[in-house]
Amino acid sequence: MTVEVHSSVFTGSAVLPLFSGLAEAARYTSTVTRAQADGRIAGQRARTEADRLFQALSMFVVAVNAPMSGGDRG
Repeated sequence: MTVEVHSSVFTGSAVLPLFSGLAEAARYTSTVTRAQADGRIAGQRARTEADRLFQALSMFVVAVNAPMSGGDRG
């Protein structure tokens, strides 16, 4: 088994559209109200302006080689 981790870090205005989109999606599905979504987006914008918005994204890649059965050793 082989496991690799690939991590990316996003800050500031590069990640703001993602966070805004998540808040809008939550509003669209009625998970939060319009006021809650707007408040969340405003908070994210304020963090962006203060250079305090940060997201780390890690992706795990796993590969496993299955043992070959007796007749498939070709």
